[in-house]
Amino acid sequence: MARNNELDGSAKAGLLRALAFEIHRKRPGDEVLREYVDEQYALGRRREIRATDQALSERGFAAGLVALDLIGDETALVLEVLVNTKDHRSVAAALNGLADVMER
Repeated sequence: MARNNELDGSAKAGLLRALAFEIHRKRPGDEVLREYVDEQYALGRRREIRATDQALSERGFAAGLVALDLIGDETALVLEVLVNTKDHRSVAAALNGLADVMER
């Protein structure tokens, strides 16, 4: 299973908002996503989260979000540029904006 398709639109939006909250508090995105992956492992969801873990380890935060099916490839490219600017407010705002779109 390459992607975790268990999350519905509101759950995806909630996860994006949770990530945005932590990033806004100046925590690195990859650290926050790693924490989520570790929680999923602890809950026994190894098969579902393995692709996310691998993408996060090999290609970073945006790739991890793609593997979770939270964003697409095009969005990942834009998000990666934001992450590289090291402006946590812009990254958090972008994630909150994406969550707003998912909730519509």
